[in-house]
Amino acid sequence: MAGGANRLRSRHPTLSVSLVGSVLLGSRIVWARAIGNLAVASQFITDPQPSIRTTRRHAHQVDRRWPSWLVVLVPLAIVLVGAWSYRWVQEDAFINFRIIDNLLAGHGPVFNVGERVEAYSDPLWLFLVAGAHEVLPFVDLGWLSVYLGLAGTAIGVVLAGRAVQRLAGGREGGVTLPIGLVIFSVVAGVWEFATSGLEMGLTFCWIGLGFWLLVRTEERRTSAVWCAFVIGLGTLIRPELVLMTVVELGALAVVVGAAGWKGPRSVLRRYLAPLGAAVALPVVYEVWRMAYFALIVSNTALAKSASASWWSQGFIYVWNFIAP
Repeated sequence: MAGGANRLRSRHPTLSVSLVGSVLLGSRIVWARAIGNLAVASQFITDPQPSIRTTRRHAHQVDRRWPSWLVVLVPLAIVLVGAWSYRWVQEDAFINFRIIDNLLAGHGPVFNVGERVEAYSDPLWLFLVAGAHEVLPFVDLGWLSVYLGLAGTAIGVVLAGRAVQRLAGGREGGVTLPIGLVIFSVVAGVWEFATSGLEMGLTFCWIGLGFWLLVRTEERRTSAVWCAFVIGLGTLIRPELVLMTVVELGALAVVVGAAGWKGPRSVLRRYLAPLGAAVALPVVYEVWRMAYFALIVSNTALAKSASASWWSQGFIYVWNFIAP
C-alpha cells in the first residue's frame, strides 16, 4: 500500500499467518454472546409485562445525561486506541483484495479470471468493501479495510453499551456500567483483529446492532421483522456465526411469544414473518452460490477441512486470549 505499507504490518506474525485467529476469536464471541442472550431471554420470561414502560421512559431520560454516554465512550476510546496501535492487514485479506479487483473489473467475484471458485468465506464483508472501493476508488484497499474495520468496531461497541443501559432501564436513578464491555475493550486480541483487513470489525458491528435491536424489540413489542433480518445476516459475515444466529433467534422468539406482545397475533405473522426475514438474504445468496459456483459451501470449507479439529492450535489461541 503506497505510503503506508510499513504501518500496516502484523505485530504478532505467529497469529497473522492464519485466518484461524479471527475464526477462534469469533468463536469466543459466539459463546460469550450466546450466554448473554440466554440471560436476556431469562429476564424477558420473568418480567414479560410492559407495566414498567413509564419507569423505563424516565430511566431513558436519565440515560441521556453525559455520565451514561461517558461510561460507553471510555471503553470505545480504549478499543479504538488499541486497535489503531495494532493496525495491520493480514495476508488473507489480500485474497479478498484480488477478488474485489476482479469483481470491479467485471470478471465476477473470483480469484482467477475465468475460474468460478468461491475463494472467500465472508461474502457480506467482501461486497461491503467492494462497494466502498467503488465509491472511493482513490482510497487504497488496505487502508479502506482498516477504516471500515475500525468503524464497524466502534459502532458495535457503542450499540452494545447503549443496549445494556436500555436493558437495565427499569432501575431508578444511577448510571449503568457495562462491565462486560469494559473487559472486552482491554483484550489485546480485540485490538489486533478489529482491523486486520478481514471481517471482525463487521462482526463486532453485527453483534452490537443485533443486541440493540433485540432490546429495542422487547421494549416496543410491535414488530420483530427488522431485528430478525439483521440477526440473519450473521452467516453471510462468517459461516460459524450460525451458532450465535440460532441463539439470538431463540431469544427473539421468547420476546415475540411473551405476554404483552402488541404486534401481529397470528402464528404466520408473529413467528413465520420474522423467520422468513432472517433467512431471506442467506437463502438468496445460497441459491446464487449454487448457480454461479456450483457448490453449496464456500471452497474454503473444502480446502481447509472445515470439519476437522486442530486442538493444539486452538489452545495456542486460548493462551493468546488470556495471557497478559
